[in-house]
Amino acid sequence: MMGDYSNLVVKCELLSGTEQLAGFHEQWGRPMMIAGNTKVGDILNGERAAALLVPAGALSKEKKDMRQRAEKYGCRIIDEICAPLGIAEFYIGQRVITPGDRDFIIIDMWKTFTDVCLMRNELGICCIKDVQRMDFGFLKLEDAVGDFFSAQLDKMKKGLSADPRNQKMLRLQVRELTRRMLFGRTPKEIISFSLSNRKKVCQLRIQRREFDKIVLDVLLPILSVMKRICAIHQIHKGKLLLSGEMFEYAGAVTAVKSRMSELKSFAYKAEETVLLGASGYSRKKHGRGKSYRIDAQDILYGQPLKWGSFAHLNGSQQKIYPKVLESILSRKAEVSFEGFWKDVLPVYNALREDFPEADTLWDYEKCHLSGYENVGSVQLTLPYKAGGRETLKKINIAVETIIDRCIKQKGMTDAQLLEEIYHYISNHYHYTKEHLPDGEYPPYAYTLETLLRHGVCHGYAISMVYIFRHLQIPVYYISGDADSSGFGGHAWNIVQMIDGSWRHFDMTWDLGKSGGNMTYLLLDDLGMKARKHFWQPLKYPVCA
Repeated sequence: MMGDYSNLVVKCELLSGTEQLAGFHEQWGRPMMIAGNTKVGDILNGERAAALLVPAGALSKEKKDMRQRAEKYGCRIIDEICAPLGIAEFYIGQRVITPGDRDFIIIDMWKTFTDVCLMRNELGICCIKDVQRMDFGFLKLEDAVGDFFSAQLDKMKKGLSADPRNQKMLRLQVRELTRRMLFGRTPKEIISFSLSNRKKVCQLRIQRREFDKIVLDVLLPILSVMKRICAIHQIHKGKLLLSGEMFEYAGAVTAVKSRMSELKSFAYKAEETVLLGASGYSRKKHGRGKSYRIDAQDILYGQPLKWGSFAHLNGSQQKIYPKVLESILSRKAEVSFEGFWKDVLPVYNALREDFPEADTLWDYEKCHLSGYENVGSVQLTLPYKAGGRETLKKINIAVETIIDRCIKQKGMTDAQLLEEIYHYISNHYHYTKEHLPDGEYPPYAYTLETLLRHGVCHGYAISMVYIFRHLQIPVYYISGDADSSGFGGHAWNIVQMIDGSWRHFDMTWDLGKSGGNMTYLLLDDLGMKARKHFWQPLKYPVCA
């Protein structure tokens, strides 16, 4: 599938060297993320026109350097959009900021700095009234985590902390480990790894509570500046909009809420908020810009992996996961990776839940493993299902039809879209009644073919993941047990709310219900348990 995108906006982080791209989807009438770091150059190549996202406190040289980096990727800069205006526009589009919200505050965290902005809203037009820049950003969290492990090494007194090789290994692992703590919930709430030299080995570990303390220490100076702005401008209540990778983490949002209780905090899609809003702002300011045809596959697979079953994998498996996914999508005959045979099944199960279309293409039951298990080198064959590509095309047509029918008007909020699609599936599908001779349900009922016929709980849960990934609404798969007529395995979903919190919804148990009588839509943990649903809580975000 191809899509028309206009009002492109590019974000360039100078010191960290990361880029992101967003644009306005013409068919669905909503801003969408187009690419993360690896795809920006490929999509912009060819002198495509775009606006440049600039931070509120940017100096002329900083803007110039950002412009040069964007132009390096084949982007023709036609405008500059100030980041807080993009964040404000995003929340206006989600109906959070209304004409009655005269003053509100934004924390906009980039990789190497943070801007705290007081915004003034007059007759629906937002402007920056005050801005304070902190000379640190998300990378300070990585530095703090690195310092935490360096201190552990010093306490062990094994001489490893002074080893240059170990310091290099530590720096390489900190980035991966920090993201695992942000986006994953390990069963024991502890992440550990080893460092060694020729004579000594040590095990380093960090607990969730220790990580939360590091996060709080990073946030405290920002909260202090924000309190000072509130005092100077006599802001006693209002709304606080959180933007940046840090605020994807529930612990960071909780820390802000507990110390700024007079403000109502919002942290929805915090890493993408600013770019999505900037594309919407460009649309409002300039009208429809020149549109470009972009392959939907670049959109679906060009975003960084964060949540979902991917987050439950260990570090080695998380490196294997994107290699296998990319190889399947490219229809390669095999893929090689560093790892062990035992890593393949967890990766396959995670792919089935995060990217269920991979299971439509790849015939896992017929794959073969080879290589040298003792040295951690594996070669995996990738046989494909006969007719898999044609089946996926039909599924994609069904998904596009569902979305088109549920978008009643352009500019719908994510919450409105969620509810429309939920009601549509409930009214047009039912739990499959087909059985095989042995009494089991047919294989298609557990796959995305549910959308072409009907299915069981797993089929509906992964279908929700697939539909909402097209719309970039954070919906993920959750498995557990449920008690209906009998207790047994079950699957449903969780979705992120506008304030950054999470809620459950069980499409399967609301099938066939008409009107607004949806019993299992947007429930917290207590509400779900009261309806006899149970799961491993440490594997999934808290829904409260």
